[in-house]
Amino acid sequence: MSEHITHVAIYDDTVRLVSHSNEFHEAFRISLQNRLDAGMMASGARGNHLHAIPFLEQARDVWDQRKEGDGTEEKIAAALAWLAHRAIDFQVKANQLSNDDIKDPRYSKDEQDIYQDVVTFDKVFENGKKKPLSPNMYISESTLARSMNTH
Repeated sequence: MSEHITHVAIYDDTVRLVSHSNEFHEAFRISLQNRLDAGMMASGARGNHLHAIPFLEQARDVWDQRKEGDGTEEKIAAALAWLAHRAIDFQVKANQLSNDDIKDPRYSKDEQDIYQDVVTFDKVFENGKKKPLSPNMYISESTLARSMNTH
């Protein structure tokens, strides 16, 4: 699974779902609203899903006593991003071919990851015309331009 464009799109969708649902505790909505970029950075990180539940447990225990800048909101946003990253990896990787199943020596499992990002770039970000939620995440039409024509 790619580690960038697709995970950004999944995180954006997670933020939208949480923001528009009353099923989530206010801690999730507030944290994603106030600390969007903490989750955005975490969305591409590998292996950190192991910290997600401890982060959420810590945040639960201090939510009502939290203070500005104490890291509680950042931990919640990061934990949600890590869980979203892990969830899409489980969903997509289960449908990918293994290297043993790929018969053409010119290809490997890595190409599947690259194509996943290309499809996401095309379908979700409309080839760079549509932007991620975070103004600090830069995806433009040049990101995957053919032959780097727009660079």
